Amino acid sequence: SIFIESVIYPGENLIYKYQGRNAMVKIESLKITDKGMLTYTVTFPSGESKEVTREFLSRPENPDITELPTSIPAVKEAVQQLNTEQIESLAKPTALSPLEQEFLDLHH
Repeated sequence: SIFIESVIYPGENLIYKYQGRNAMVKIESLKITDKGMLTYTVTFPSGESKEVTREFLSRPENPDITELPTSIPAVKEAVQQLNTEQIESLAKPTALSPLEQEFLDLHH
């Protein structure tokens, strides 16, 4: 179930993203603060520990699609992660129907 997949357990390795800092972290523990907020104590590869909230953590198998590669090396790295079907769909995208194109024009 989606709920079970969203639960974070101590011992898991997740990606931490905040203000340009990206790192694989290990979840050490979790607690509820005095204000009722769930926080996680994470350990960075450097050994540094920090308390963070869920919004800064993501699973490695669920990459953040809001970050688009903007440099040639980043594009080359991203392309290596695509399978043949995905590359073909990018190279030959499906044409929109007139209705789909009108909808896109209205909402773009």
